[in-house]
Amino acid sequence: MAMSLARSEFNKHLKDPKGHPDEARVADDQLGMEFLFSKAGIMMSYWYGMLYVVIDGWKQTGLVDAGIDEMIKSPGKRKELLDFRNGLFHFQKDLLPAKQQSLFADRTFVQWVIALSDAFRERLIVEMRRITGEV
Repeated sequence: MAMSLARSEFNKHLKDPKGHPDEARVADDQLGMEFLFSKAGIMMSYWYGMLYVVIDGWKQTGLVDAGIDEMIKSPGKRKELLDFRNGLFHFQKDLLPAKQQSLFADRTFVQWVIALSDAFRERLIVEMRRITGEV
């Protein structure tokens, strides 16, 4: 639920001009860093960080879903997400540690995060309804 809330907050701030840097005012080389420290960027970071926690929990609980299981088999993307999570939730001397930078270079990463987040949300809602007896 926290991962989904962070995603919703990211989308809300992304659409709000006050939630991200002014592209006309900021040089291209600064835009990425300013975005990361904007409201939208901070919520994106929480979303991505918590998504790895959901992956970890998914593996530990033994839940199964062919689509989700296939997506999390991607060792490169899973490692990028783990490195990002570790960089976010553990102190780093650098503003953007080197091991976090590969995530931003991967042009397919955002689509993977969105698809995986959607799949987890749908599957976990079904699971919660099953547990509570709600149909």
